[in-house]
Amino acid sequence: MNLMETLKNKFNDMALPRKISLVFSVGIFILSLIFNIQLDNLIKAYDHEIYMGNTKHLNDVIFKIEAQMTSFEEMSNYILATDDIQDGLKFLLDHPDDIKRPQESQVVYDALYDFFFSSDYIQSIALVQEDDIINMGATLDLENFDTGLVQEQLADHQGTILWITDEEDPSSIYLIRRIPQLRYLTLRHLATLYIKIDLNSLIDNALIGSGYATEQSDFFLYDGQRLLFPVDQLSPPTELPPVNEEATYTIQSFNGDKQFIIANHMSKVPWHYYYLRDYNSLFTHLIRIKWISFLVTIISAFSILLITNWIISNLFRHLKFLVRKIKDFGQGISPSMENSIYADRKDEIGSLHRHFDDMTQSVKVLRDANYEKQLYLKDAHLQMLEHQINPHFLYNTLDMINWMAQVNDNMEISEVVLALGKLFRASIADSHDLIRLEQELSFLDNYIQIQKVRFNERLNFTNAIPETYNNVFIPRLSLQPLVENALKHAMESIVDNCYIELSVDETETDYVFDVANTGSYFEDDLLVRLHTNDIKPTGTGVGLYNIESRLKLLFGEQYGLSFRNDNKRAIVSLRVPKEASQKTYNKPVFSNLKDPMANG
Repeated sequence: MNLMETLKNKFNDMALPRKISLVFSVGIFILSLIFNIQLDNLIKAYDHEIYMGNTKHLNDVIFKIEAQMTSFEEMSNYILATDDIQDGLKFLLDHPDDIKRPQESQVVYDALYDFFFSSDYIQSIALVQEDDIINMGATLDLENFDTGLVQEQLADHQGTILWITDEEDPSSIYLIRRIPQLRYLTLRHLATLYIKIDLNSLIDNALIGSGYATEQSDFFLYDGQRLLFPVDQLSPPTELPPVNEEATYTIQSFNGDKQFIIANHMSKVPWHYYYLRDYNSLFTHLIRIKWISFLVTIISAFSILLITNWIISNLFRHLKFLVRKIKDFGQGISPSMENSIYADRKDEIGSLHRHFDDMTQSVKVLRDANYEKQLYLKDAHLQMLEHQINPHFLYNTLDMINWMAQVNDNMEISEVVLALGKLFRASIADSHDLIRLEQELSFLDNYIQIQKVRFNERLNFTNAIPETYNNVFIPRLSLQPLVENALKHAMESIVDNCYIELSVDETETDYVFDVANTGSYFEDDLLVRLHTNDIKPTGTGVGLYNIESRLKLLFGEQYGLSFRNDNKRAIVSLRVPKEASQKTYNKPVFSNLKDPMANG
């Protein structure tokens, strides 16, 4: 016995008051649990509101940073399209030994002047060719870059912009792009543009402009595992949560202090950022309210349980008396006179007592009526035993006719009587609804034997069912009426020979038996017209309708008979489920009766 069954049995053995108290206690516990869950959900909703508010400010910060980066990208487009820069770079590339190179370099340098002073965040602008560097502002140290890797990445970007952080100075970033030759659209590579930008100042100003104090160091920007901002942070938080594809927030402890953390990606560059805010200062009052609510819930639940137990104890005092009345009634003792105190009560207790009193009276009446019914059943059983004499009398009479036919050497009469006896026995002896196909075919053979005596060679009957189907179960005496119907309508309508064929087919779930005959055809909607009395059922028409009804009662509405005309033959199909042949059936109740034709 498993644990669940053990607990179930213990619960069933409890007294009813204890069951109700237990159920009520479980209900109080569940309500308390739901209350605390809802309180947690409220705190989570508050977390989400804080997240949404801070995310709005953070989006403003990121928007300002990315807006500046976009402006630098647009500046690089202007640098790329400046004629002096295009012509100068082309001259320097095409004339490596020309004495005019210094003058052309100065022209390019002067063209960079306006771009360099267009933003306070630009630290330097450099145009790099294979042997020359035109640099304005801070000196570009190419040794800090893997120039080969940079060129490969630029080639992969197909002329777009590449953002790279400075390995030596994380407070700065570089915008790098190729300068192609635009004249005549040759797109020849003229130089590589490097713009160095003060990232630290850019982020500081964006935070201040959005209302964040940078000295709190609650905003962290990372390039992979590398901290980009703030650069003066000596010990940045470790074990920060991973950044998902969408913005999210979490609550995490650092050095014993809980932090409210928002994490997200930047869209223009593969960087991610974290915003940390002290959680305890935000939620201390909510946590205090949560614990107070929890204690109040526990105290209230305990008080309610005490009051409920007292009410249940008083209530079940009256139910215990009803139980005692039921026991007394079971032992044949008359109900107690205390019943009168419940006569005028309008609640369920009074109703139970009154209905029990009415039930006891009804039981007495039913007991007397049942005694009379038992007498009637005894008489009916005796009559049934008497009526069982009639089949024996008929069997003995047929046996006598068979004997007289044999004495007079009239074997046709003997065969007909013998077949008729077997058919009669089949129709009344077996009380089962389903029999094996082998038995049904045996009954059908007896019927065909009788009809062949009548019609001689005009009747041509073929059984095309293989012996492998002998153990299939079908309704008793279902095929014989179908053959009889075919024989009746065919032989009475024509004077030629009649051909009747019995066959079987099967689907995935069913067996389908077909009886096909020549010389007749089926009207449309035959069974429907029989049911609605459009056609008066006579003879085998009654048999067809009865078989249809039996099939539906045995197997369901989807089973029954179907009729069709095909190739000058009338065909009736009987469908039974394969599932019927998987069941086990007892022997017929009359199988021990002696066959009256056994002597033949």
